Amino acid sequence: KYNDCNGSGMAGWEMVLSNRTGSEIARTRTDADGIYRFCDLAPGDYRVCEVMQSGWVPLGVTCHNVTLVCTNMTDVDFLNVPLPCISGRKTHSVTGAGLSGWRINLTDSFGLVNNTTTNDTGYYQFCNLLPLHTYQVEEVMQPGWAAKGTTFYYVTPTACGNITGLDF
Repeated sequence: KYNDCNGSGMAGWEMVLSNRTGSEIARTRTDADGIYRFCDLAPGDYRVCEVMQSGWVPLGVTCHNVTLVCTNMTDVDFLNVPLPCISGRKTHSVTGAGLSGWRINLTDSFGLVNNTTTNDTGYYQFCNLLPLHTYQVEEVMQPGWAAKGTTFYYVTPTACGNITGLDF
């Protein structure tokens, strides 16, 4: 079980082994190196599946069909990448201090809107986004304030990178 962004093994992922009729035979978790094992199996047809975790997206299949004969089967691998985040800060243009309580909207390419509010340091973050989707990040102006600089960004996160520094 690998993180395709950096090639590291992924610990603690649940793996499920089923027989050819789909009945579950065993479950295990990957070790610190992302390795899992199902041992003492008779020759036959099996299915190995990963149990997906939030914040990750698979690259390829989430289940492998495996036929065991009289030797061990290795390299039944699964690749995943983390879902990216978009983040930034809302700051006072003169003092540089973070401004809390500012609403920030996120609109995806389908027109769906999500929003958050900046924290005490002016920081905001949107996570578990779809890679290679275009998003608009926009501050909602408050009464009595005027924008200095941009009030929105269009960004397209990649599968292996967060977008930071979208400051207002």
